[in-house]
Amino acid sequence: MSDDEADPELLELLRKSLGISVPSGGLTSDTGVLKDAEYIYNNSIDVAIDMRGTQSAASLIWEQMQQRSYSTDAWSEHELHPKTKDEATANFIFTMDLLNFSFWSEKDETERFAVEYKDRKWTGYWSLVACLQRALDEEIPITTPSYWADDIKCTDEIFRHVFRSCTDESMPLLRDRIDCLRETGRILNEEFDGSVALLIETAGSSAGMLVNLLAHHFPSFNDETKFDRREVRVLKRAQIFVADLWAAFNGEAYGHFEDIDNITMFADYRVPQMLHTLGCLSYSPPLDYAIRSQKLLEPGHSWEVQLRGCSIWCVELLRRQILQKHPDAKVNAILIDFFLYDLAKEREKAGEDAIPHHRTRSICFPIFSGPQLRDAQLLHTASQSLCDSTSCNSLANTCHICNAALQPLRLRPIPVIKPCCYGLGCFYLLWCGYVGKFWQPAHVGDTKARLKPRTKREKKRID
Repeated sequence: MSDDEADPELLELLRKSLGISVPSGGLTSDTGVLKDAEYIYNNSIDVAIDMRGTQSAASLIWEQMQQRSYSTDAWSEHELHPKTKDEATANFIFTMDLLNFSFWSEKDETERFAVEYKDRKWTGYWSLVACLQRALDEEIPITTPSYWADDIKCTDEIFRHVFRSCTDESMPLLRDRIDCLRETGRILNEEFDGSVALLIETAGSSAGMLVNLLAHHFPSFNDETKFDRREVRVLKRAQIFVADLWAAFNGEAYGHFEDIDNITMFADYRVPQMLHTLGCLSYSPPLDYAIRSQKLLEPGHSWEVQLRGCSIWCVELLRRQILQKHPDAKVNAILIDFFLYDLAKEREKAGEDAIPHHRTRSICFPIFSGPQLRDAQLLHTASQSLCDSTSCNSLANTCHICNAALQPLRLRPIPVIKPCCYGLGCFYLLWCGYVGKFWQPAHVGDTKARLKPRTKREKKRID
């Protein structure tokens, strides 16, 4: 780069500070997820990667993958996944991955949310797939994006019928899932003529480009957070969509991507649990205690970000270890992720001991990070539009996470904070001006949302 050229990273930082978005035509195939995962790992203090454990696990994973002839065929072999290789399957996968979040339950197996389909009871991720297949059998076009956006034909009652449970517990975050479907359907109609196929074609056979398109156009796919005062990208469900397309179509047609190996693992709950069981990850005593006692981790909390980022980097190290010993191996982070997830479910079914998975109730919207919020930031949600005027007059009346009624608390000069009764820092923070240098929440987990002014030293440092 010559002296006359602008530094692209500085330009990007300037755009973010001014709230200027990059146009779709300026997107690249670099998702930045792996780079951010390495940064999280390098600065993590509560999650560590055991290099010896990673080497041993890499040998074990490769050996078992060879024994099972593990490949993309494993995806289509499951009885609930679609078998045809056409546009209908692409639509099914898009719907499935749009809603693929937060299925864990505090209830036991007999009381938790479950779906009866084909004479079986399905829980977790498979309950979602069963809901979609059951709806299609009932001739409800639940995988058609234009149907979601039509609130006359597709009412909330129909959504509740589609995602009905055979137990007393309803599907977790059902209201949020409905909001995701409606907003995504509207955006898809406006930007891509309501066609998932056109969205895929716009990426030009680039997995990274498709991930960035999803994150850029669809807020619910834009899985970003802050860690150590830096914006980091995880993009779990955007990457899962690409990976599922690749696996379902065996790398052909809608699943053909020239840079598929650039996709990382998908930071969720089960894979970090399995990495810990295999001796790849270790936790600090406070985090270990929180996970074993099944305490809820706030979305975007430093612990949660470290778990996700270190898991991504750990799977990358596993991939490199396998390729170092087996240069001709056809393995990438996607296959390792699929394998570790299946292995975790197998061991759970067999009753083998393992640390519980960490618990975070989130739909992976952009979210605040850490026990204290020290920078003014916009909490952007899919189901609420933010006021861009000088005063906030159109405000949300319910919490986006727990659907509780919110009580507004106004502070000089402009910010509006609405705490709810969820008890875990679940609130809206709507900004119509930059006031973050003067005020900070005393504690995100405090539902009374007490605010305290910054000290003179803090103000001077920021100014």
